[in-house]
Amino acid sequence: MIYKYSNAFCFLALFIILFSQSILKYLSLHSAVMDLGTFSSILFGISELGQFWKIFSGHSSPFLLIYSGIYSVFSIEGILFLQSLIIAFSGYMIKKYLGLLPFVAYALFFPTWFNALFDFHPDHLSILFLVCFFIFIELKNIKYATIFIKHKKGDDKDP
Repeated sequence: MIYKYSNAFCFLALFIILFSQSILKYLSLHSAVMDLGTFSSILFGISELGQFWKIFSGHSSPFLLIYSGIYSVFSIEGILFLQSLIIAFSGYMIKKYLGLLPFVAYALFFPTWFNALFDFHPDHLSILFLVCFFIFIELKNIKYATIFIKHKKGDDKDP
């Protein structure tokens, strides 16, 4: 019975810890101006002022368009919520497909915490993409694994 809900419990535990720590860091004014402030300014410019060119300034990412829509509704708290949710969901995928030990290793891995607590960067999406890629490779589902990599014709040839 308990094992049936262990995936959800691990996900919720990791999410609550990551989100509470990142939001408390923000609310206690311990966020870095050059990171959270830069992204807040970029997201505000895109969502409220229509300055779409800011996608390519500084920390450029095409995902900033999606985040700017979320920012316009939920402000920076919603962005930190989504970042924690994506990082915890990556842990859920690890727990579901690979087991408890890899999940514990992921949950205790320093770069996971650094990515979650170092204000906001779209880099947390790379965690989800890599986890999905490796899980699909482990399941020998190459068709879905190729969604998460970029492959052009001729990439496998030597220059």
